[in-house]
Amino acid sequence: MNNRRSFLRSAAIASTGALLIPGVFANKSQAHTISENKGLFKTAHQVDLRTSGLTNKHITVKGMIYDRSGLVARSYATIEILLPSTSLFQSSKSRKITTNEKGEYMFILDFPERVPGKSPRVKFNVSYEQNAYSTELIVNDFGAYITGQHWELNQQLNDKLFPKKETFSNHSEVTFNLSV
Repeated sequence: MNNRRSFLRSAAIASTGALLIPGVFANKSQAHTISENKGLFKTAHQVDLRTSGLTNKHITVKGMIYDRSGLVARSYATIEILLPSTSLFQSSKSRKITTNEKGEYMFILDFPERVPGKSPRVKFNVSYEQNAYSTELIVNDFGAYITGQHWELNQQLNDKLFPKKETFSNHSEVTFNLSV
């Protein structure tokens, strides 16, 4: 009887250790990836909006905001990120960030939850001086997409218009440019 209990206790301890060790390695490699990304935009305003910690699936959204011609970067433009809540008792969360002097922005957030009837998405309000509009970035496991309205408002960006997504184990990076 004691041998059986001893075996079960040892097996439980070993199983727990095996589950914890990969999480530690994932966190270290993920932190390395995030610090590498910060090197891309050394002076960008970077905001971490994650609420679920380093081990859950998250997304880095980065890019530039241009003027309406799509040629000149907008320094200190404002982006309000709106994250929908699937809870009946919570309203949408929002956070405002500004671009740096080069028009760059970057933020990290939990992978968006799917709202019933829609693909996961991040909603944005973009403004600069008196100009403002709302747009959406649609993301899923296969890519990042824009809406028809976003295309109409930003087609002057030409080859910078469509988002580019790279996927890693529990982290995705999307380059998403805007104009205002």
